[in-house]
Amino acid sequence: MNIAKDRKVLIWSLIVFGLPLLVYGAVHHRSPDADSPGPRPGAMLMSVAVGEALHKHVGDPNGLEGQAVYSPAVDRLGSLACWRFPILYRTRTPLGGMVLHHGTFWVKDGHVLRVQWD
Repeated sequence: MNIAKDRKVLIWSLIVFGLPLLVYGAVHHRSPDADSPGPRPGAMLMSVAVGEALHKHVGDPNGLEGQAVYSPAVDRLGSLACWRFPILYRTRTPLGGMVLHHGTFWVKDGHVLRVQWD
């Protein structure tokens, strides 16, 4: 008889103390997608993606002289955490000179969220 009473006390104490902890955890649980930038894209993948975007942006493939994709940094785009890739590219002018341009790619989970050309 004593074992049954101890078991009931144990079950009720778990319910009384466990339920507030469960509610507290559900309320204060953050979505990992909003706070995490996701996996870091590789340098080769970003070089290919930037090259494709540059050929569409520049228009003349012969005018593009080179590109450099710098290491990413964690950034926020609105409320989303993502990777920010600064890029530098050179184009040739019709007179033979070189012009430096800057751009930025914001990437999350392998998808380009935004591209900014300066």
